[in-house]
Amino acid sequence: MPYIKQEYREVVEEPLSDLFDKVMCTPTQDRPGVITYCIYKLFMDMNTNHFVAFAILLGILDSVGKEFYRQVVAPYEDEKIQQNGDVK
Repeated sequence: MPYIKQEYREVVEEPLSDLFDKVMCTPTQDRPGVITYCIYKLFMDMNTNHFVAFAILLGILDSVGKEFYRQVVAPYEDEKIQQNGDVK
């Protein structure tokens, strides 16, 4: 899912880095809301108002969650299983 061509990454990397720096300047307890707002605003600024666009955007959100789980959460959980034992 996030495996896009290098040329596209180069276009968005700097603005994303700037946005990340700004998000990190907010108080820790406010960051989830700020991040949610940024994603919501990005989707709303696409100015789409039809079912196909809604379905695609919902699919994007679902895919992002699953990829984050696969790349970040699952390896973390595997490490904790090794450290603390499985729940079985």
